[in-house]
Amino acid sequence: MEFLNIDNFSFAYPGQDQAALRGVSLTVERGEERFEIFVEKISAVRGPAPVAQTLYRETDESREKRERASEMRKIAMEPASTIAKGRPTKRDARLIRRVQSGWA
Repeated sequence: MEFLNIDNFSFAYPGQDQAALRGVSLTVERGEERFEIFVEKISAVRGPAPVAQTLYRETDESREKRERASEMRKIAMEPASTIAKGRPTKRDARLIRRVQSGWA
């Protein structure tokens, strides 16, 4: 399940000294990964990904947590994560029984 949480949002209109909104931080969960992001700037136009990546930064604590979790998954992988699909279908079960009984 993916989710998005927004805290301490801030934004200033172009040409304005005073921020209309301040202190944006986002928590984004994507599968097992969790990102804590601080929004640095807001763009008025849609642009390429490299430009968009300059608009925010991931917190150091978030990056370290994700890297540790990634290392733990590499060391001790969840056994069920290698299963491509769930339980066998009825057709799969019939085929398994045929193979076990010597293709009778």
